Amino acid sequence: MNYTSTPTDVDPVTATVVRALRHPIISRLIMVVDPLLQHFRIDLISLRGGPKRGALMLATAAAVTGSLLADAGIVAVAGRLFPSIAQYPHFQFLDYARLTVVGVLIACAGWGIIPHFATDPRWLFSRIAVLTTLVLFLPDVYILMFGAPFLAVLVLMAMHIAIAYVTYYALVVLAPPVRPPDTLDLEGSSSYFIMDKIQ
Repeated sequence: MNYTSTPTDVDPVTATVVRALRHPIISRLIMVVDPLLQHFRIDLISLRGGPKRGALMLATAAAVTGSLLADAGIVAVAGRLFPSIAQYPHFQFLDYARLTVVGVLIACAGWGIIPHFATDPRWLFSRIAVLTTLVLFLPDVYILMFGAPFLAVLVLMAMHIAIAYVTYYALVVLAPPVRPPDTLDLEGSSSYFIMDKIQ
C-alpha cells in the first residue's frame, strides 16, 4: 500500500476519511485526543469495514419490527396487569411507534458508521446504547414530575430498554462488520504511528 496517496482499494467512506485526516490541523488534533480515543477504542483511520449493505437493511427491518412488537407486548401486558393505566395516551400505537421507528433508524445508521472507526465495534456500540437509553429516561422522569402515573412511566422505561436490547442484537448478529480484503493492516496501531504513515 502506498501511504502517500489516497487508498483506492477501500470503501469510499474510509478513503474520504483518510483524505480529510491529511489536513495538518485535523492530524494534530487527533494526536492531542489520541489517548481519549484509544480509551473508547476508536481509531479514526483504522480502515476497517462496516456491515454489508444488504445485511444492514435486513437488520434494520428486523430491529424496527422487533422493537414495535416488543413495545406492543409490553403495553398489552401492562394494560392487563394495571388496568388503571391501560388507556394512558403514550400507550397508543401511533404515539410510541413514531418515536420507536425514528430511534431505531438512527441506531441502525450509527451501526453502519461505527465499525469503520472502532477497534471493538460491539464494545463501543453497546455502551452508546446504554448511554442513549439513560438519556431517554430523562423525558420519562420529566413527565413523572408533572403528574404522569408512576406505573406508566415505569412501563415507558421498560419500552426503552426493550428497544435498545432488540436493536442492539438485531444489528450485531444480523449485520456484523466485514473487513474488506484489501485494507491497511493497522490493528493495534496508535494514531501517532498511523499519522506518520499517511502524511
